Amino acid sequence: MSLMEKYKGKIAVLVPVFIVLASVGVLVFLSKFKDIKVKKTEIVSPKYVSAIPVNYQSSNTTLLAFGKVASAQSINLVAEASGKLVQGNLPLKKASQFAANDIIFSIDNTDSKLTLQAQKSDFMNLVAGAMSDFKIDFPESFSAWDAYWQQLDVNKNLPALPEPKSKKEKAFVSNRKLLSMYYSIKSAEEKLAKYKFSAPYSGSIAELKVEAGTVVTAGTPIGRIIRTDEMEAEIPVKADLISWIKKGMSVKLYSQDKAMHWQGTIVRISDFVDPSSQSVNVFVKVLPNKQFSLLEGLYLTAEFKTASLHNVMELPRKALINNDKVFVVENGKLVLKQVNIHKINNEIVFFSGLNAGEMVVNESLVNLTEGADVKLK
Repeated sequence: MSLMEKYKGKIAVLVPVFIVLASVGVLVFLSKFKDIKVKKTEIVSPKYVSAIPVNYQSSNTTLLAFGKVASAQSINLVAEASGKLVQGNLPLKKASQFAANDIIFSIDNTDSKLTLQAQKSDFMNLVAGAMSDFKIDFPESFSAWDAYWQQLDVNKNLPALPEPKSKKEKAFVSNRKLLSMYYSIKSAEEKLAKYKFSAPYSGSIAELKVEAGTVVTAGTPIGRIIRTDEMEAEIPVKADLISWIKKGMSVKLYSQDKAMHWQGTIVRISDFVDPSSQSVNVFVKVLPNKQFSLLEGLYLTAEFKTASLHNVMELPRKALINNDKVFVVENGKLVLKQVNIHKINNEIVFFSGLNAGEMVVNESLVNLTEGADVKLK
């Protein structure tokens, strides 16, 4: 057996071991380079901000708010008697229009009317039976009572009773039950009048809860009517701005697309704040405009002309910091300065207190603080 053949088996075993050891050595060598970090110099670039020079001037300020049109008068209709509902001079339908004094609806009053006529007939007989006593015992009052009896009609309301000319006559009228029956009939006449509802103004039916022909009872909701010749806009104004609003001020009103416009006058201002919106409701009477019809529920933009301010500058409200500070750019750095606030609108603030020509930031800055390096856009 040759020497080569003698060690051939051992060599075959040692070669893989050598390869593994060599690989481990290389990995250890390379791992030393992981701890070597290349230090880089971090370069911070200045942020670009928008700023404008301070320039004071006079300004006629306005306040914008948004609201909705409503009728100046709205009445909820409720049945005051029982019976079948009957339409009046117009269809008892939603959006039906009516004029003042039109009969909007009535309730069938046949039974009540007949009962009242019977009461009047009994009253006429009672008066007729007392006429002979008036002629003998109260001749000075006979002609007045005779004329009164002549006026009585079961189809008409009772006229007022003649005034007694003595205490004796007054007692006689009372003892004959003339007074008690008279007032009983007058009460029934008042109740009969509630079977019919006349429009107190020109308008339209905004809501209808029951149809004609429905049998209703006293207290049944019928619907709602609105006045259409007098409209108001209810405008919520933020509580912190309400001090600029005064009763009697003129207001410009626009539709949301500004295609329609109206003039108005402030007629009422709420003396409380709505807790949900933290606003105060301002009511504006809208003056008629033949060119544009005004419908209940229409959303409007209201422009209030509030006051003239002098030596002030406008700035977007979003640029204001903590309600009374702004950023100014000086020597490439942000400087926080306090200003005097004259008026704050929804989107604009009017201020003074900076030197003319200073560069005041007119935008909202995110992640930037005083002392930051900045450049002007």
